[in-house]
Amino acid sequence: MFSLILDNKQSIGQATGNVFSGNFKDQAISWQFGAGLDIKKLSIDARYELGLSKLNKDGYPPTKLNLFTIRLGYRIF
Repeated sequence: MFSLILDNKQSIGQATGNVFSGNFKDQAISWQFGAGLDIKKLSIDARYELGLSKLNKDGYPPTKLNLFTIRLGYRIF
């Protein structure tokens, strides 16, 4: 997965411009995997995102994004 990092140094226009020009230095890259299950009208998904790139660099301890997400859905129609 690819995420744009926006802050006071980088706007959405600058971030997308960097991506299209091949500059991924200030963006976040991660690996996602998960599974889903549908039972009649009920849907359950679980996903884990494992960060591959460090988010902060300016003298702070290195931090990578690791995220676990659970989604629950109900089909109306």
